[in-house]
Amino acid sequence: MPTASTLYLEFDKTGLSPDNLIPYEAHTLLNTATRLIIPKFGAFYTGSLSVFSVYPYTGDYILLTKSVDFITTTVSAIKQTLLTVRAQMLKNIKD
Repeated sequence: MPTASTLYLEFDKTGLSPDNLIPYEAHTLLNTATRLIIPKFGAFYTGSLSVFSVYPYTGDYILLTKSVDFITTTVSAIKQTLLTVRAQMLKNIKD
């Protein structure tokens, strides 16, 4: 499998090019309430994203449902959320 530093994909504004498919990009998640995955190969189209969980006893793949089992977001949305939380915390300290 190529590494992020050696992989180059042509821009595909449709998000449908099979040449740009990154199969089986595995991530091991911590057992915490909030989990964050940052794709190793950069940006992606959410419409064609498939996320699976691996059942630990059998190794079977379970397809997860967007907006039920996981959500996608943007870096700017995360930044705005963090700024909002910080502002609220500072306000609480002053009160």
